[in-house]
Amino acid sequence: MAVSNRTLQAIKAAPLSQVMEACGAPLKRVGHEFLTQCLWHEDKHPSLTVSDDKGFSFCHVCRGGGDAIDYVSKRYGLGWRDAAEKAASILSIPFELDDEDPVASARRREELERARTALEAEQSKYKANLSDKRAGRIHEILKQRGLTPAASREFGLGYAPGGFFAKRITLPIYNHKNQLVGFTGRATDDSPAKYKNSADSDLFQKKNLVFNEARAKEAAREADSLIFVEGHLDVVSLWQHGVKNVVAMQGTGAPDVQIIQRLARSVKNFILCFDGDAGGKKATEQFISVAGKLALKGEININVAMLPQGMDPDEVVRSGQSLYDYTASAPSWLDWLIDEWALNLSLDDAAAITDVEGKVKALINQL
Repeated sequence: MAVSNRTLQAIKAAPLSQVMEACGAPLKRVGHEFLTQCLWHEDKHPSLTVSDDKGFSFCHVCRGGGDAIDYVSKRYGLGWRDAAEKAASILSIPFELDDEDPVASARRREELERARTALEAEQSKYKANLSDKRAGRIHEILKQRGLTPAASREFGLGYAPGGFFAKRITLPIYNHKNQLVGFTGRATDDSPAKYKNSADSDLFQKKNLVFNEARAKEAAREADSLIFVEGHLDVVSLWQHGVKNVVAMQGTGAPDVQIIQRLARSVKNFILCFDGDAGGKKATEQFISVAGKLALKGEININVAMLPQGMDPDEVVRSGQSLYDYTASAPSWLDWLIDEWALNLSLDDAAAITDVEGKVKALINQL
């Protein structure tokens, strides 16, 4: 369904400066207008003119700009509809869809709000459980991982002594709009399922989620790259070691193409930094199976950081090394893929050589 005209008109009628200030933009009044830094280019000297009368912003340097929805979309890397919903929320405007009964729409919003309130209460309990005497082993595990109390607070780490996430470290999961939607439980024993997720629901849809996405976007824009790792706790560890532009896929399979396109609104350069083992190789191949198609079209760039055998990103930084030593020299995904195809290839195996040659030709023909 499309966003209702009533909602759109209400957003357009509201002061654009109010939306931009709520998004953290510092505004300087110049006559009847405002001036702030442009998001559409690297703007060291404020060049974006903001007019509440026109409901529009315009940059005289790069000629970027737009209305409130355009600004929110660029600021948070959101699609148009998500940006419209966030702008409406900032302005306390009911977000209505065409052909949707207003009563049903209000009821839907109330149900989602109740679900989010319940999740917030659950998160408060998980955090409070860290003070439980049964959480002693959890503190020891976090200490062994080198995770500081500050990092634990930043990411809202908790503990579940029982229930669905029994005996697991809990991590709250936020969607790309920075709304709490569910949890992931990290095993503290030899459980075959290292990570356990909330069941899929109207709020929690694993295939559409990326751990730490909302927090990492700003750092990714500054660094001009987004680093992908396998584990949620790897993200936490890297964050406290100063690597802020890092995320982890919520699922273990190939990412959804829509996720890649959503992330690409904020940054085009992706660096895969998965574990230096067979699992990390498989994760890289799965990611490339989807994202490689977009890279071939020039929509994104992908590089693959190769970590020492048996090491994960967390172990790299805790050993005193800089992760950027690996990401800065990461080869392109094309080089990595061709090297993998040629790895252990015997010059005496004509069939295997022909197979690899065919793969390389097919790949080049797509460029």
